[in-house]
Amino acid sequence: RLKEAKYINYLTLPNSHKADTPVGLHVKAYREAVLRHLYNNPGGEMIERTISNGSKEVTTTKLVKMERISMVHFHPDVIPYLVQDKESRGNKLNKWRIPIDLGKKTGLNEEDKCPTPDSNDVPSFFVLPNYSLEDAIADVERAETEYKQKFKQFAADNERITTEMAADPYKYVLEIHDLKQQNANLIKENKELKDKMKREKSQQNAMEKKSKQLRYDLEKMARRLSTKKVGRTPHRSAKDIYRETTGQDLGEEGLLGVEPTGNQNKGSGGKRWSDPRMDRAVEARLEDPSLSTEEALRVGGFEFPSLDQKGVAQKDIMDGDNVSVAQRKNNLLRRLRQSKKSNARHSGNGAEVVQETDETEMSKESDDLEMATVDEFV
Repeated sequence: RLKEAKYINYLTLPNSHKADTPVGLHVKAYREAVLRHLYNNPGGEMIERTISNGSKEVTTTKLVKMERISMVHFHPDVIPYLVQDKESRGNKLNKWRIPIDLGKKTGLNEEDKCPTPDSNDVPSFFVLPNYSLEDAIADVERAETEYKQKFKQFAADNERITTEMAADPYKYVLEIHDLKQQNANLIKENKELKDKMKREKSQQNAMEKKSKQLRYDLEKMARRLSTKKVGRTPHRSAKDIYRETTGQDLGEEGLLGVEPTGNQNKGSGGKRWSDPRMDRAVEARLEDPSLSTEEALRVGGFEFPSLDQKGVAQKDIMDGDNVSVAQRKNNLLRRLRQSKKSNARHSGNGAEVVQETDETEMSKESDDLEMATVDEFV
């Protein structure tokens, strides 16, 4: 009957892991504690012991790959923990543990505590074979005695009820009906509880999976942040830059009488606003074409550091608003081309004037831009 019970089986003693890892330290300490209790010897894994190896018995002090310990050596109260460990494939750092209160109840002492807490930082005792074979045999004999007494009582009650029902069958009809209804209700409640436990288990697994993924994402982000170089700040609009610089918002009339420029957004009905400094730079360049783009930008009010740094491209040199010099120049040239195209359409010279001015500007400013490709800044 010992082999028929669900929890009567064996414990496979875990193999060693790398000693420098938390799991390796946990496994090594558990092996030593188990063998110390079985052989009443503090030698741990070096205890000389006789084990069954197939059909042979071997005396050894070495680690055996499949070393098994019968469950009868464990206290009945700790066997459910062993069954749970056997059915679970979780972290080995959380295996072979029982709560502190249960460890004290089953007679464990301080040296039987796990040297490291579990993954939730909770201390615990090892689940150890400190239950004698004599105690296990006594448990079986006591269970057999109780079973025989209950079976004898059940047989007597069944005989009595059968006799009473034969004498007066109508007396028990209603009671039998009630018992059947109670049985049906219990079956339904049991099914509902099982379904509820199944849903809760599924939700718990989903939460654990989500938590694991979140920890992985956080660790990945931390690794990226520890190695990522500081890049350019995000692109900002002229209105944001003007607000940060002056503490004021651009009104509908613009600044210093400058009217809004550009086409209206047909989808939203909004307007595109230009930087007043860029407007002044365009005006200065149109009035004096001999000015370079850098000079025109400075006239407009942009401030740049020294542009004579060797080995530094203008796309890497930022103004006071953290916008590159190349981007400012590119924007100025675009505005100049737009202005000249508009003048050409009004004068009637059309494409010839535009093409000629575009080629002149591109030739004149190609060295300044240094082939920098940047986004349009408005």
